[in-house]
Amino acid sequence: MFFSYQNKMTKRYSFNKKSDITVWVDLDNSPHVLFFFPIIRELKKEGYNVLITARKHAQTINLAELYNLDYISVGKHFGKIKLFKLMGLFFRALQLMPYAKKNKVLLALSHGSRSQIIASAFLRIPSVVFLDYEFVKSIPLIKPDILFLPSIVNTDTLKNNFEKILTYDGIKEDIYIPSMHLNPNTLMELGIDPEKIIVVVRPPATDAHYHDAKSDKLFERVINFLTKHENVVSIVLPRTEKQKKHISKKWLKELTMRRIVIPTNIVDALNLINSADLVIGGGGTMNREAAVLGVPVYSIFQSKIGAVDKFLSENGKLKLISFEDNISEVIELKKLNRDISLTTHNSNTLNQVKEHIIDIINSLVNQKSGKKDE
Repeated sequence: MFFSYQNKMTKRYSFNKKSDITVWVDLDNSPHVLFFFPIIRELKKEGYNVLITARKHAQTINLAELYNLDYISVGKHFGKIKLFKLMGLFFRALQLMPYAKKNKVLLALSHGSRSQIIASAFLRIPSVVFLDYEFVKSIPLIKPDILFLPSIVNTDTLKNNFEKILTYDGIKEDIYIPSMHLNPNTLMELGIDPEKIIVVVRPPATDAHYHDAKSDKLFERVINFLTKHENVVSIVLPRTEKQKKHISKKWLKELTMRRIVIPTNIVDALNLINSADLVIGGGGTMNREAAVLGVPVYSIFQSKIGAVDKFLSENGKLKLISFEDNISEVIELKKLNRDISLTTHNSNTLNQVKEHIIDIINSLVNQKSGKKDE
């Protein structure tokens, strides 16, 4: 086991018979498990029932198991081809609808699950969607009722497409990182020499609609740069099995020499980041997790840079690498001296989010009972 956390949930819980309020959380991708874990915990503390569905994509199911979540596996990823992707969204929405209808869901929550948005619209279930990247594509004519964003994101361009927008202080990683108890023995359990310079590397999200092929080329340049150094161990965390096979084949020699390590079992990335000397990521979540944990982080993301990453870059917590940069001059390879305790997080963010959700629930209950909001 590579992590521990506070208030561990029981895996097979029973619905609260005293409550007729059910909140539906859809875990559409790997980062959503960590993000929603404390939110689910807080909603259950309030006495609400929580229905959890999870898509078979990347490490979503494995992480849901690792976190002992009582989830229902529904649907899968349909690849990068736009037509299949669109068909897959609606097909999964049809798969989700019976579960939401059976459990009489009052409110739907997701971090950008398009299938849940579609299913909620057809079932007339109010939906709340969390986002922290303002350039994500939405579904034409089908919108969530409420959009929830970090306050540092400029909402002016989004107001035309969404009727109600809520914001919270900090970034999304501030919602869950404060409640984590991290394992300082992660490297030892992976058989990695802690005296080496440890680099955690996350490849680009090749199946995402915003993916730019430049990220893949930059990723290769980064790996080739890192593997030239004998005192560097790169822990690479592939997003998919296909990506894992490609990396294993292309850098077989480096894997054999243990200059590249791909964990064989599912691991909590937070522990790896907390044990690393630096992080290099082709996406968003792990980069921002490193920024919150105070670990030097470099982004090789080559699409439009969102407000959150711009904010972190301007505050010296994230370095953006462009395709034209000389990697050997930009990336600084050295051991990091730091305390393993978390000191940079915003511990009030989760409470803000919880209070907003409770207000929404109360408003919906009042509407159902015929009462008018004050």
